[in-house]
Amino acid sequence: MKNRYIIFLSIFLIVQLFLACQSNTTSKQANNDWNVGSIDIEADSNLKDVLQPLVVIYQNYFPKAHINFIYTPEDITIQRFKTKKNRAIAISRLLDENEINNASIAQDVELEKITFAYDAIAVISNKENVDSVFTIEQTKSLLNNKQTQLVFDNAKSGIARTLMQISQSSKDDFKQAYVLQNADEVIEYVRRNKNAIGFIPFNLLSNKFEQKAQFIRANFKILPVSYKNKVTAISQQTIANEQYPLDRPISIYIGSCPELVIQGFTSFLLKRQISKAILLSGLVPKNMPVRDIVVSEEFNPEK
Repeated sequence: MKNRYIIFLSIFLIVQLFLACQSNTTSKQANNDWNVGSIDIEADSNLKDVLQPLVVIYQNYFPKAHINFIYTPEDITIQRFKTKKNRAIAISRLLDENEINNASIAQDVELEKITFAYDAIAVISNKENVDSVFTIEQTKSLLNNKQTQLVFDNAKSGIARTLMQISQSSKDDFKQAYVLQNADEVIEYVRRNKNAIGFIPFNLLSNKFEQKAQFIRANFKILPVSYKNKVTAISQQTIANEQYPLDRPISIYIGSCPELVIQGFTSFLLKRQISKAILLSGLVPKNMPVRDIVVSEEFNPEK
């Protein structure tokens, strides 16, 4: 009887050990599944130059994952999210309370939000333009002033909406704005018209090593922005310090999305590899990478 009890106990312990191993294997497999598979994410078209390099980095680490961004104007992206015509979006602003409630009802889940970087709206003008500062509080009067042309990338762009909200202008005021198809058309229009002031994503000129950024910096005036009697030039530093008034958080919202790969991708966006890439591009990552070497500002060998 005693021997039978010992045999039973041994079998029980072996089974428990086997189940524990299976559980660990399943857990590891679940984590691995996060970085396997494919997903379509609808994104603000102004984020294409930001997102595509990050996809390359992620897929280099996880070749079994495939992230496909579909680019549309920001307002359209958000509207489709609120009607469940897409299940995950990448945009350059935070959804307001109403938008979150509507999207949550449509998606039938509690939304998940991941903010991983910060961009901003850059204000550019022709080099012959007499203006040296763009004052946000004067937006309404400038829109109704035929001598100055405020130029935006798209009627459904989030850039125009952001400026409209912060300047407390109306939709009727913005009917006077020049609306083109994309940021490249804004750049070309401002280049040809000395009275034009254009609004484009900072990411187009933030990376000083890229040819397009070098062209913009060399051929246009990048206007500082005045808001509440404080003038601030756009830069990586003023965005990071929350001094520049037209900064924009880059966020991914996840709705009813069964594909686990989006969890792997969004988790990776907060890791050191991505933070370094965002920092090098001239933008501001949500999580600043730790510096391996601290370099002092002054070099005093005699001390």
